Amino acid sequence: MTKSKSLVKRVLPALAQLLSKEGVVFLPVRNFNLLPEENIGRDIDMAILRSDTKKWERMIAGVASQLGLEVFWGRNYKYCRQIHLIDEDGSELEIDLLPRFFWRGIEWLDEKDVISSSVVHRGFVMKPLEKHEFLITFNHSYLHGGFYPDKYHNRLIQIYNQDPRAIVELMEYVYGKKDSQVIVRMMLDHDQRGLNKINRQVRIRCLIRALFRDGVGVLSGFLSSYAYDYYLKLSHKT
Repeated sequence: MTKSKSLVKRVLPALAQLLSKEGVVFLPVRNFNLLPEENIGRDIDMAILRSDTKKWERMIAGVASQLGLEVFWGRNYKYCRQIHLIDEDGSELEIDLLPRFFWRGIEWLDEKDVISSSVVHRGFVMKPLEKHEFLITFNHSYLHGGFYPDKYHNRLIQIYNQDPRAIVELMEYVYGKKDSQVIVRMMLDHDQRGLNKINRQVRIRCLIRALFRDGVGVLSGFLSSYAYDYYLKLSHKT
């Protein structure tokens, strides 16, 4: 399916109007530069409060009904609710709701901090603090996906150079001091290949470090995340 600029222009203002009435912030966490006129990413990642998840789903369904769009409810992870809006011409807009910043049992960023500290971008569109944009963009690929986000490299370097201390402070909570230093050095050296090579070991150390902080909580989240992945795999086969 294709992505339609006109679909973005139709959906987002209508959705923002409903959100405003409910006192809910419209906060895309990356690829927000051209919003609300155009989406430059594959989808729109929205930071939301966990308590607002049902409210968001209801309002998105309402906008879809108002605009004559089909709603396809995609995968529902602890950290992401995928929703696809499809027009009759086949154009599609994917909205990913992010109620928590969470990987394999590790809460690596507080969504309440991200939302409460956000600032106005354009019109009704808010944007996160740049340190939050950095960690979210980096972790969604490096921590969740297991690869370095090449396409965001220049933006990550730009943000880092503006406030290295703030970036490193956030990274150290997840990656520890030593690995954070290695990651930053490789980024500044433009060594994307090296970052991908050490990714597996870095993520394992993240889990071990988190287990020492909160063994029961992390282990429970770790096991449940893999159980859900297995369930999705079986569902896909059937």
